[in-house]
Amino acid sequence: MEDRIDMSKQFSKKHQFIMDALFKAEPNHFFRKEFFLTVIQVNRLSSHAEIIIMAIKSQNILHERERRHRDLMLAV
Repeated sequence: MEDRIDMSKQFSKKHQFIMDALFKAEPNHFFRKEFFLTVIQVNRLSSHAEIIIMAIKSQNILHERERRHRDLMLAV
């Protein structure tokens, strides 16, 4: 019986690892494609998620009367 409990804990850890990786990969892919950003750091805390976005050129985001900036804020 203990083997089954250990197996379920291992599966749970593996499942959590995969979910964390997907949680970090999806915003990374979206922001790179949509806003031409290079570095996105996602920190998942117990009560919320913190996303830090760093762009190569801020003008890529802030042109067209800050339309892209508003789009970025809405996406986050």
